[in-house]
Amino acid sequence: VDVVSDFLNSKEITSYIVEIGGEVYAKGKKPDGSNWTIGIEKPIENQTSVNPAKAIAKLENLAIATSGNYRRFFIENGIRYGHHIDPKTGYPTKNNLLSASIFAKECISSDANATGVLVLGLEKAKVFLQAHPELQAYLIYSDDKGNYQVYETPGLKSIITETEE
Repeated sequence: VDVVSDFLNSKEITSYIVEIGGEVYAKGKKPDGSNWTIGIEKPIENQTSVNPAKAIAKLENLAIATSGNYRRFFIENGIRYGHHIDPKTGYPTKNNLLSASIFAKECISSDANATGVLVLGLEKAKVFLQAHPELQAYLIYSDDKGNYQVYETPGLKSIITETEE
């Protein structure tokens, strides 16, 4: 995404959106003057199609990438295994964080940090994000009753709009 964006910038294109594999960078505004918008999916276990949106993000000169454990997983002997590996244990992560959307100035930072934050889990992710104010995050997690909850960093208040449940 960043390479394509750099190319467009080199051609002096001032307004565009680039999406490759779910990673997105938007520069400027749409031709009608409004912000580019993208949806952040509800983390419903679904390996075959797109989920409904949990939130809508307005992007302008901003990248977003989302990592989640609801799309790529397998079940063996009744146990669900996600595709994110905890480097400390060598096993798939086990925490209540379902989806991590990270906003940054470059997509490579969004993508790498979304995966890292998802592996950290909610509490460690909050500590990490406080130490990295250059990143903004929209985290969807499951509470003790299995309900969706959201943690978002303060810089997202003007960017994120929750969809109706």
